[in-house]
Amino acid sequence: ALGQKLIVETDDAIYRGRVLSLNNQQLQQQTVAFLGIPYAQPPINELRFAAPLPWRPTIPEGNSSFKAELNATRAGPACLQRSDQSGTPGRMSEDCLYLNVHSPPGVQGRPKPVLVWLHGGFFETGSVSDPDQTGTCFGWDLVATRQSMLLVEAAYRLGVFGFLAEPEPANGNAGLKDQQMALAWVAKTSSTLAVTIAHRRISHAESRQQGPLSESRLPRGSPLAGWAFVRDLQALRTAHEAFYNLTGCTDHDELLNCLRALPADELNSHQSKFNQVFDRVEFPVIVDGQFLQSDPVEAFERGNFESKAVIIGVTSLEGIQLAYRALGAFNVTNQWNLTGQVHLDLLAEAFRYVPRFPEEPAPLASEFLQLTLTSYPGENLGARNFRLLTSALSEQAVVCDSNRMADLLLQAANGSSDTFFLPSSTSLIATQMSTWAPGMAKTPPTSPANHCDELTMMQSRKDCLIQ
Repeated sequence: ALGQKLIVETDDAIYRGRVLSLNNQQLQQQTVAFLGIPYAQPPINELRFAAPLPWRPTIPEGNSSFKAELNATRAGPACLQRSDQSGTPGRMSEDCLYLNVHSPPGVQGRPKPVLVWLHGGFFETGSVSDPDQTGTCFGWDLVATRQSMLLVEAAYRLGVFGFLAEPEPANGNAGLKDQQMALAWVAKTSSTLAVTIAHRRISHAESRQQGPLSESRLPRGSPLAGWAFVRDLQALRTAHEAFYNLTGCTDHDELLNCLRALPADELNSHQSKFNQVFDRVEFPVIVDGQFLQSDPVEAFERGNFESKAVIIGVTSLEGIQLAYRALGAFNVTNQWNLTGQVHLDLLAEAFRYVPRFPEEPAPLASEFLQLTLTSYPGENLGARNFRLLTSALSEQAVVCDSNRMADLLLQAANGSSDTFFLPSSTSLIATQMSTWAPGMAKTPPTSPANHCDELTMMQSRKDCLIQ
């Protein structure tokens, strides 16, 4: 029954969970949920920007057998993030390193496969699900029940809080270190043997500390994506000078102390303003030589990675929200007006700040763009240009690097592959993306699959789909 309390005991604590009723047009089921479980100490004060420390309960003096009792009936807050994109959670905090566990009823004591979900969002936005918030169809609780598995979803620090790499590179990649600690919590707590890591639009690190588990992965995007990380730290520092000027922390010798002294909401506000100046991944993953030891592209090309079973996927229109956002940046009111030099300028701008590309396209590259991606007579030129722009951004942001990763994995394992197709789009994703990328809400429900559309299929909330 809704509201029923459940108790699970681990080595560290006793957790009181709840039973959630899952009601939609297709089925009525229940799932067991343990929400808001801390896996790391709050990353506040001197722990801001630092590597996470494992969560430990406060043990009363002289009571070594004490176990903390935690109310795990409400999801933790989302990590602080810039607020200019759609889907930004209403409840945010710097104290955000929590995870949720979803389970079918009645599996206690019996090993089950575990799926660990790490949300996407360019390392800048995103959160775990919150069953108490309405309007979402991303039902991991439903996946757990229908697939008879444990589902763990973990929050990790984002933006400046998770990926500031100052004053030394060793301070970077805190968000990835959060992910690793969450996986360590799963490895310690779960009694199962088969664990799958699923993620969307994030980049896994080639870490000195090998992951505690990972029988297989279901990635969206690729660790080879050029937007996700940088090696030129000096160029990154130069770009970040504008951010430090916004915060008032301009003394490099006191930079870390100054940034840690700022109220969290104020620092987050500066981050949102900085996005208006530097409209890319402002605080990316860095190759620091310690946690991330080498460029992932070089590591994959050398075969320096663990061979795992992988399901990797893309949709037909991965870049459509980027294309709509680009129209807004160039004050193009709709796709029908995307013609001539504006189209070429927009393409050049879209590729300008990708770390693996030069600052300006070479003359031959510009000529290639003009010959292959500009309009031909006899069609509606703007609509055709928009399709070409969407295709180019899809290839740049997701498709090329995902295909390359799949090829390298197959070569290393001498394996085989199967291909599956998601035939059409849904109205859900287009609506959710619309405030970040104006125009998305106008995407026809019968259009090819957009970025994230596969999640509604994977999570099986059929009442959210256009039938």
